[in-house]
Amino acid sequence: EGVDVSHSVDGWPAAFWLKYGDGEILFTALELRAWSRPRRELSIRPRGIPGQVLDTPPLQQLAERFFEEPQSKQWGEEDFQQYISEQIGYQIVTKEWIIAILGSFCGILLLTGFWLARVRHLERMLWIGPLAAACTALVLAGMGKMSRESVASTVAVVQWVAPVSQSQFVPVTGLAAIYSQQASEDMIGVQQGGVLWPQMGSSDTTTSWLVWTDHGQSQWEKLTLPEGIRQAVFHQFIPVKQPLGARASLTSQGLSGRVQVKPFEQISDALLVTPGGDRYTVRVEGDQFTSGPEDRLKEGDFFGSGLIVEDEQRRRQQVLKQLLGEGKGRKPHVFQQPTILAWSKPVTIGLDFPQQHERLGSALLALPLNLEATPRGEEFVLPPWLCPIQTVVGKDGNRASELYDNKRKKWAGKNFNQRRIWLRIQLPTQVLPAALTELVVTMDVEFQEFDLKDHLELC
Repeated sequence: EGVDVSHSVDGWPAAFWLKYGDGEILFTALELRAWSRPRRELSIRPRGIPGQVLDTPPLQQLAERFFEEPQSKQWGEEDFQQYISEQIGYQIVTKEWIIAILGSFCGILLLTGFWLARVRHLERMLWIGPLAAACTALVLAGMGKMSRESVASTVAVVQWVAPVSQSQFVPVTGLAAIYSQQASEDMIGVQQGGVLWPQMGSSDTTTSWLVWTDHGQSQWEKLTLPEGIRQAVFHQFIPVKQPLGARASLTSQGLSGRVQVKPFEQISDALLVTPGGDRYTVRVEGDQFTSGPEDRLKEGDFFGSGLIVEDEQRRRQQVLKQLLGEGKGRKPHVFQQPTILAWSKPVTIGLDFPQQHERLGSALLALPLNLEATPRGEEFVLPPWLCPIQTVVGKDGNRASELYDNKRKKWAGKNFNQRRIWLRIQLPTQVLPAALTELVVTMDVEFQEFDLKDHLELC
């Protein structure tokens, strides 16, 4: 359960991978003699390779996985920076108002100058101009102050939670934005362990320090909360009665299962992300969820087309785009196992902020999805992401084709010649044994001035 079986012999697992934390563990059920061949037994003996034992293609496939570069980055505060900034967004003076005020200032100066020139007192512009500029600056400053004071002092937090499989402790990392109408020296800290680390700026000229007052309790002293926003990063581990995650089985409608998210509440905007990068909307009711092949989203979409995108969903969409999208100098986050991304209310972790500040926030959960066995005799629909393909050595003895990259899970390069490619499609063990009743093959090809011929052979 929860493992990736890469090789099997007569239906028994010979090698499988277990996800643990941010890495993987390889388990083999066969000794070295099964994965290698003595040099003397080979009819064609390669030159330039020392040793009396040579690896076999299955062993080479296992070795390749060890040398793969990390396909994604870890979540970081930069991914949630825009989200937390927009959570506390007192409305600044709009561009239209600024243009109107500055336009009025210039118009008044121009008309005053024409009038003074006609009455032959143009020298009075020496004091009228600075006075008009000062009045305009006071108007803009007053409007800015009114905009800032229209929003109460607020603390907004965003938590991101990526639980370790089967762990009774969940890491909670996050970013907090503390907005204050006036500068103060209110203390901030933690009451239940963990770390709260405020971001310092060039305006911080005094020395502040972190003081531990008791076990799991600490606070910052001599730290000024400026007028405006100060951000802080926090880390915490919270105990849970049951490991966070999701369990589902395949049915005739697709996936159907349950999520375990306590102590997090009010799950919404759930999204299933596969190791291949496909995304599916997930419907959650209580602790039950469903997702079918028809819920697959187009590239660049993160919510179903039937949803009205509100401000909060727009901010969440921007976070998902930052995490899952590929940009200049940035790799997308790739999950090693199917994962449900869901938003919820933030959980209380003992952060100590000024009492008079209002509270806002959300939490983004990454729930690992484990498949359960489908009862025998029941029909099921297998989505494309559960039908991974891999080029293998064919029955005719030809080596695996280089047209498909098993590492990147993508077709590589162009092909102008007739080729035979042997592909292996491994059904998940949770549905075996199974009798196929229908097979749908979808091909997306690009060609010009060439004839396309394809032949599909099942074996």
